[in-house]
Amino acid sequence: MKIEIEIEPIPNPRPRFSGGRCYEPARIKKFKTDVGIMARQAMKGKPPFNSAVKVVCKFYRKYKETSRKFGDADNLLKSVMDALNKICWEDDSQIISCTAEKYQSPTPKIEIEVVKARQDAK
Repeated sequence: MKIEIEIEPIPNPRPRFSGGRCYEPARIKKFKTDVGIMARQAMKGKPPFNSAVKVVCKFYRKYKETSRKFGDADNLLKSVMDALNKICWEDDSQIISCTAEKYQSPTPKIEIEVVKARQDAK
């Protein structure tokens, strides 16, 4: 299954603490909600995978002259994996392989490919 989501990728930030509680900044919360909505639409009613899966994510961000920062690959993955939980797979513990690729592009987007994986050792 392949999904293309036209949204600027945002890396998952470090946890924030206030009043003895941990919270997510509003910006990342909105990003995860938006990714989840777009993924549900792309899934067209298909149920989430219920077995081991392999995931490939390609992140396309606009090049900014003022900043060469793109975000750590693991933090980009974390924000998307959290958003797709219970939509593309039942639980992210099913992911046995995950790859992230980062690209500069005039059109920001995230391409996600999820495939059923074999879990047997060879």
